[in-house]
Amino acid sequence: MNTNSFDPNKFKDGQRQQWNSVAAGWKKWWETLERMAKDVTVKIIEMADIQPDQNVLDIATGIGEPALTVAPLVGEKGKVVATDVSSEMLSIARGRAKELGVTNIDFQELDAEQINYPEAEFDSIVCRWGLMFLPDVDGTLNSLHRMLSTDSKFATAVWDEPEKIPFFSFAVHTLKNMFDLPQPPRMRLQCPVWQTEY
Repeated sequence: MNTNSFDPNKFKDGQRQQWNSVAAGWKKWWETLERMAKDVTVKIIEMADIQPDQNVLDIATGIGEPALTVAPLVGEKGKVVATDVSSEMLSIARGRAKELGVTNIDFQELDAEQINYPEAEFDSIVCRWGLMFLPDVDGTLNSLHRMLSTDSKFATAVWDEPEKIPFFSFAVHTLKNMFDLPQPPRMRLQCPVWQTEY
């Protein structure tokens, strides 16, 4: 693929449209999806070493995970900021939080590459299945590193190459064709679970 033809803004606009268009399906099937993803969520939380009273950032939270699992762990004195590019997915996440009586999550509609909180703002940062959608992974990771406090951790899970995850690749391929979206740049992060500690 000619990388000069790749427009990151068009790609991200397409991502936003895709996630907004499938949000109703995620709402309908969230219990099944979260059962399937539970082990990944638990592993991310374990790797991030989430503790009471922490401030935690959840990137690409979608319909609210792992933010909704993290919130009770940090308790009333802790806080979770959960971001996503999709307003429709966030609407579902807010509804789930309300149903559960969770009040310590601040849901923000933000492009992960544009998150700009103060230095050392967060004790932990988590991201479940989001980094592989970002055109500028290196720049995003550098920005997140700045927002981590001393001895804090960032934990994430990413999908492997599409042909190795047919459950998702079929849906992504279908949506890509429906919206006539360009292929994203090939990712360098290709391990199922990846962690960096600072």
